[in-house]
Amino acid sequence: MKKKATIIDLIKQDLIHTKLIYGLDEVGLNAKMYTLELRRIIFELMELEDHKSISAINYHYASLSTKMKRVEIETLKEETEKLAAGIYNYLINMKKGNIPIYET
Repeated sequence: MKKKATIIDLIKQDLIHTKLIYGLDEVGLNAKMYTLELRRIIFELMELEDHKSISAINYHYASLSTKMKRVEIETLKEETEKLAAGIYNYLINMKKGNIPIYET
């Protein structure tokens, strides 16, 4: 259970970082080059880094993360927790093969 909580916490941190990057981009700073490698760490902890469809998994994770653009600061904590749990469940289901993979 501790590993799950750690992974969800890392996903939350990645989402908050994503929100920051989008905000910096909106004010004209090119911040996309400042990555933290959190997604790679998450995939390693979940033993997904060698998954045959890791590029599709990564693409979908990134797609889900774009929801942070629309999150207001007043609901940031709640929305981040909800989205992080959803991404974690998505990754678990991908690992188990419960979701069809559409290559990008």
